[in-house]
Amino acid sequence: MTISSGVRPASAEETHRCAQFLFREAALLDGGDHAGWLKLLAPDVVYWVPLLSDYRGPEDELNIVYDDLSKINDRLERLSGGYAFAQDPPSRTTRIIGNVRAWRNGDGFTTESAFVLHELRPEATPVQTLAGRYLHELQADDGDAAFLIRRKTIELVNRTESFGNLAFIL
Repeated sequence: MTISSGVRPASAEETHRCAQFLFREAALLDGGDHAGWLKLLAPDVVYWVPLLSDYRGPEDELNIVYDDLSKINDRLERLSGGYAFAQDPPSRTTRIIGNVRAWRNGDGFTTESAFVLHELRPEATPVQTLAGRYLHELQADDGDAAFLIRRKTIELVNRTESFGNLAFIL
């Protein structure tokens, strides 16, 4: 995803609000609160982890993950229902998010942030480290969330290298 020319950068206050939302999302995921995370998703959400460096769109190429809300719900049901044996017991994760930038996008914002995610599988070594960029399209929400995630694209730095199981939400 590229940020279009002519798009207006968000103000410092708006960027701060977006960053706080991204930090909240990370805390929910790291805390294993999938029900809370689902409340942050728009009904037409796209959760996408492209495989290629010069990606165009999830419909046109191979993907590591390409989910809509229905597939996300299926994934979370497997994770919480004991059907994801690779996540029994569940991974422990922590992510660091930084370099948050935001642009106005109609009724919401487009954000770009850098992340480092550490995942520990109990009784497994070493810790898996993933890094990359999060690209979020956020729409304004009148509810408790302040924003809803319309699209989340995860550009993994090591997407073309071998890495461990991604049975958790990035």
